[in-house]
Amino acid sequence: MEVTIIPDGEGRFIVSCPEQMEWQARMDLVGMVKESIGDKTMRGIVVDMHKTNYINSAGLGAIFGLYKYVSKSGGKIVVARPGPRIARLLHTVNLPALMPMTNDLAEARKLVS
Repeated sequence: MEVTIIPDGEGRFIVSCPEQMEWQARMDLVGMVKESIGDKTMRGIVVDMHKTNYINSAGLGAIFGLYKYVSKSGGKIVVARPGPRIARLLHTVNLPALMPMTNDLAEARKLVS
């Protein structure tokens, strides 16, 4: 799975999601984030979806799993740069009620602050 997790040095982590958010994402994403963050201070996570062109219920479960993990840690989570089809699906499941969504990565970083 093509997931990249980049710390910005200020307690924020940018999680770049893969093209296909399916069952494997559900199994791996939260674990990869937990392992990458370890005992570092975490203010929040930006879930960057600019490469994602397909997501199913398991992929949505991965995002909600990240939300649960980040919330328990006292951090914030923001979804950034979903394409139009992905954004429409995320709005359909009312994801913005739990976490902000934006088309701008810089704005997402500010929202995590």
